[in-house]
Amino acid sequence: MSTPRTRALALSLIALAAPVPPAAAEPPVFVYRDAGSADNQGSWTNVIPGAGEALRVDLATPADGGTAVRLDFDLERVRWAGIVVASAPGYWGAEPGPGFDLAGAGALVFRARGQAGGERIRVKAAVAGDQPFGDSDSLPLDAGWIKLGAEWQEYRIDARGRDLSRVVTPFMVIANDKHNPGGRITVFLDDIRWERGG
Repeated sequence: MSTPRTRALALSLIALAAPVPPAAAEPPVFVYRDAGSADNQGSWTNVIPGAGEALRVDLATPADGGTAVRLDFDLERVRWAGIVVASAPGYWGAEPGPGFDLAGAGALVFRARGQAGGERIRVKAAVAGDQPFGDSDSLPLDAGWIKLGAEWQEYRIDARGRDLSRVVTPFMVIANDKHNPGGRITVFLDDIRWERGG
């Protein structure tokens, strides 16, 4: 026989068993989403030892259904070249300046491909931890050397457990002649983003 107390207990058990809706995921922070996108964060700056056009950057090269970043490396001119995305033009954290709060980010994610396949690049982030107003984590995130295919592939750099409360260099890519003995390579990048959580 049902009593008010047993009915209340049954209702409590039903309430406990009801699924709890998941919390809304925070949107990613995009370094590059599309040409001219309001979501793009940071300033692209060449990091080249020596003079000359050792690395040309095009932020609006046509890609699948939109645009992509095109990097043309001339490794016959120099032994290595690279590009860094900073929180302000040419900013490395030597003096007070802006930074991104990426605390809670679980991964740096990007898509990449080579023009021919076989191109090798190295992707890093938070590389200015040695500067007084630089990245909050003392060691950079580093994907190591990546061998690209001719088709788009997504890559993830695990960022869990890192201090990303201040990031002034959210993305960096380099190439050198040792890993690219042909001298000239073209690389495409797209959907560069920091994913929250995970």
